[in-house]
Amino acid sequence: MKGNVQIQYADRNKLDFEDYGIVSLEKIINIFNEFNWGQQYEIMNQRSLKKLTSSIPTFIISKEKDIESLFIYGIKEGCFEIIYQKKDKIGTAIITNDVTLNKGFSPHDYIVDFFKGNLKATIKLEDQPILQDEIELGNYSLKKYLIYLVILLFPLGIVLFSQGNFENSSAIIRILIYGTLGTIILLIPFFVILFQYFSKPKLLKSKYSFTDKTLVLYYSKKEKIIETKNIEQCVFVYSTNHRLPWSSCSNVVITLKNKEQHFLTSLTFSHRELSSLLELLNVNYFYFDKPIQTINKTIFLEKALQNTPLDIKLLKKTYSEYTDEKLDKVLENAINYQPQVIEMVKQIKKERNLI
Repeated sequence: MKGNVQIQYADRNKLDFEDYGIVSLEKIINIFNEFNWGQQYEIMNQRSLKKLTSSIPTFIISKEKDIESLFIYGIKEGCFEIIYQKKDKIGTAIITNDVTLNKGFSPHDYIVDFFKGNLKATIKLEDQPILQDEIELGNYSLKKYLIYLVILLFPLGIVLFSQGNFENSSAIIRILIYGTLGTIILLIPFFVILFQYFSKPKLLKSKYSFTDKTLVLYYSKKEKIIETKNIEQCVFVYSTNHRLPWSSCSNVVITLKNKEQHFLTSLTFSHRELSSLLELLNVNYFYFDKPIQTINKTIFLEKALQNTPLDIKLLKKTYSEYTDEKLDKVLENAINYQPQVIEMVKQIKKERNLI
């Protein structure tokens, strides 16, 4: 009994697998046993502290002839999601440390049953949903931002209308002028975001093809076809403070391996569409929640990994959940962690009176 083995690592893009080729069942079990799931979860923690998404560590087995695959997703320590796919059917199961939930099955049991053809008895197969081959996103429009222009022009219109039409109009005009100036100051960040958008080629819409794994960007004067394998990095900048007038703006910068960059914004896409697009591209990306959603277009992956500051609150929360033994392992492998992490681990150990 033989099958093809592929492994998805946390620090690789979602379609960038390590291919072990066709090997025997015994070899597959050995590869699975040697795969360091704990290390992958630690990598995911480290990347989240840098505001960087990760792929779910995955062990994939495919049979040589049958259109049949087994996916073992590492969700967290001691928890796996099993997906069994056969032709156009698919089924799922969950394995946890709680044997009352997984009925005593282990990943090894599912691997062996997969080759013996016994998975139908343990995993119920259902029809897979039919997916579109192509998805079109984005529709360039500035109409949704006209409200800002109306807010700005309304008091100016009243100023012009009130001249000579009202007694003590000078006092009213002063109030309206001050109000207009205040509005302009409030909207400065939006104008900065708007200026950044208009300084780049006008993007009308985009289309993603699942078959070709390509993204087509439709500019006003040209089209750009991007293969996902040529994407080096994506950066997603947005705001969760919806009380601000410009918080509905979101930006994505796609950097290709040749350092060519493409700028996508909510002037063409909604925030939801930008999020969906990043998921379609199957790439990991940096995400930044900023009050003003401008972005430094010169940022590249290596630079970002080195210079992105860690979220101290998230750092504290993450490592406070570690056991004493896991904290010791972090210190033993200090060379693999940033200095802020090591300092935080030492601080937590002091708080536990371990140092």
